[in-house]
Amino acid sequence: MENGELDREEKYKTNIEYWETGNLKRICGLYFDPTENTWIKHSAYCEFNKNNLVPHTAKEYRNGELVNRE
Repeated sequence: MENGELDREEKYKTNIEYWETGNLKRICGLYFDPTENTWIKHSAYCEFNKNNLVPHTAKEYRNGELVNRE
């Protein structure tokens, strides 16, 4: 707001999962939706093969909806 007061707060986090080998498995950004009381995909979403550090799946979500897939 123009008067410097906070008009709302939003929660975001990054979810990172690993294979048992220690390599990345999945990474994605999440947004907390207080009306549904749940975390939803928001931002980049990448999945990695077990032995490969290059993503084999790359998507982008906004408010839980797929907006781009590579």
